[in-house]
Amino acid sequence: MTFEPARSAIRFCALHFAWSGSPAPGGFWANLPAGTSVTLFVAGLLAMLLPAALGCVRRGWFDLLTAVPGMPVYFLLISLAAWSGLYELVRAPNRWNKTEHGLARTSRTGALRPQ
Repeated sequence: MTFEPARSAIRFCALHFAWSGSPAPGGFWANLPAGTSVTLFVAGLLAMLLPAALGCVRRGWFDLLTAVPGMPVYFLLISLAAWSGLYELVRAPNRWNKTEHGLARTSRTGALRPQ
């Protein structure tokens, strides 16, 4: 797993420092929020992806390793669904979106029994 944007940013800062002999423009305190944000984002991403990848490797589920990079998108969609449900709960508490079950031909309810 490579983090090319992070590497590019680190290279840019290192080259800027080496070339000009001074730290990034603005000084330490001006860059502290951005540096903290990037550090927390990368740490959170690694805390989410590494345990899943490690679990797949330890159990021998190498085919599931391809799904690990998609986990942030999956969690984003779950988060959107949860916020949507909370919004509907506040906006219309007596309304409930339900899925109708038992309409398939293979349903156990017997709606379409062979004769």
